[in-house]
Amino acid sequence: MGQYHLVLNLDKKQLLRPTELGDGLKLLEFADGGPTLTALAILLAKDNGRGLGDLHVAMPETPLDNWEKADYGLKRVRTPHAHLVGSWAGDRIIIAGDYGDNIPGKEENMYSMAQREYLEISGPMRELLRCDRYLAQRFSDQFKWAESLKDSA
Repeated sequence: MGQYHLVLNLDKKQLLRPTELGDGLKLLEFADGGPTLTALAILLAKDNGRGLGDLHVAMPETPLDNWEKADYGLKRVRTPHAHLVGSWAGDRIIIAGDYGDNIPGKEENMYSMAQREYLEISGPMRELLRCDRYLAQRFSDQFKWAESLKDSA
């Protein structure tokens, strides 16, 4: 069958569920550079938005004056999920499996405890990835698959 995994932020008590981003739950199903690892990179990106190849997003109330650069055509996109960019930088992050050892003194492991107690941010991260034209196109089939799973549940 195989072990399922979640990406956990122990400090913020948040989680990413790979299937909500269009990947499988097994480690090697999402460890290939798909939407889950891209989302994790964006969450950990302490200095995002300063150069080409970054995710250029801003909060809806942020003034965008002087942002467009004629030579590169950069444009910042407004999104309510912009606050997530870099929000995990410096935090303790683990990938927890459902076959993991129990938490000392408890009768459950991190995987099951996190599903009960942590805030899932997979949906907002999927929307944040969609703000970038390249990522939206690259992961469009995976995002459709993730949404079809939600609709059938």
